[in-house]
Amino acid sequence: MSENNGCPNSNLGALLDTFGFTAGGTDPGDVTMTAFTSQAPWFNLFSGISAIYMDDPGAVTGGNWLIEYGGNYFAAAECFGTGTQGVAMIIGDNNLWDNNTLNTNDNKVFLLNTVDFLADAGSQCGATEVYEEPVPARVLAGRLALEPGAKAEVYSVDGRLLGAFEGPGSFRLPKGVSVVRVVKGRRSWSLKALWR
Repeated sequence: MSENNGCPNSNLGALLDTFGFTAGGTDPGDVTMTAFTSQAPWFNLFSGISAIYMDDPGAVTGGNWLIEYGGNYFAAAECFGTGTQGVAMIIGDNNLWDNNTLNTNDNKVFLLNTVDFLADAGSQCGATEVYEEPVPARVLAGRLALEPGAKAEVYSVDGRLLGAFEGPGSFRLPKGVSVVRVVKGRRSWSLKALWR
């Protein structure tokens, strides 16, 4: 769990980098969110849920978006590993399940769904037939090359959107460390880029 951009999300740096997540992006204030992914297996997290309340969350990025509000994502997840699959998940509000918000909207149901989902991560991810598909993008010498039909969003490590691109083409990346979210069709990938 992470927080809004007024909080020390940098303390999560090693975990965020390991899984290609960013945290601490746009803070929409206190919001009730009703837009959830319909992608397998992630839709299982939202069974019986019509609304989730978040208290000053911070936008996040990751392999697969889970909760969307105002064009930003406030939860993301990724299956990983081979054989026995695992799940890495980030949620942009560490108040989501505290004493003040647990009984608001469907927050408690979301908590129970999340615990069940993570406890059965191997089956959940295995059911989606996770496989490695070539990334329709390359990062080389400070440039991002996108294949036809691929789209990319480039984020700073603190979650700010730095640019959006659509392939085919080659695009200059900003200097420093950035996270590139690539989408083609219904698949998405996260890449980490470093350019000095």
